[in-house]
Amino acid sequence: KPRMEEIALQIAPFPGVIDTLSALSKAHPLMIITSNSSAIVRGFVKRTALEGIEDIIGAEEETSKVKKIRRAKKMFPKHCPYYIGDTLGDIYEARRAGAVPIAAAWGWHDKERLQRGKPRHIMTHHNELRAFFGVDTTDTNSP
Repeated sequence: KPRMEEIALQIAPFPGVIDTLSALSKAHPLMIITSNSSAIVRGFVKRTALEGIEDIIGAEEETSKVKKIRRAKKMFPKHCPYYIGDTLGDIYEARRAGAVPIAAAWGWHDKERLQRGKPRHIMTHHNELRAFFGVDTTDTNSP
C-alpha cells in the first residue's frame, strides 16, 4: 500500500479539470466513485485543492461501481443521476445502475472506444461539461 500511495502522489489531473469539478460542485452535488482506495483519492483531492466533493466511495467500501452509483442515487433522490466516466466499463456500469452515462473522452479511453457504450453524451473537453451542466465557462483558459 505505501508504494501505491507514492505512485498516487505522482498523478497529475488533466489541465482545467480541478477548476471544472470545483465549479460543478457549487451548482450540483458531486461525488467521486472510484475503483481506487478512498484514502488515496482523498489525498489527491486535498493535494489538488479540489473543493465541494460530497463523498468519495472507493474500493474498500464496495467493489461494484453499479452498487456504488445506486448508493449515490439514494443519497440524492431529488437529483437526476449523471455518471461521468472515462472508460467503456464506466459507461456500461452507469447505465446498469440507472444513471445517465457521460463519457469524458480526454481520459483513459478514446472517443471511438467510448462510443461503443452508447453514452448519452461524449465530452471531449472539460468546458463541455461546464456548458452542459450550466456552469460558467468564462473563467477557464486551460487547455
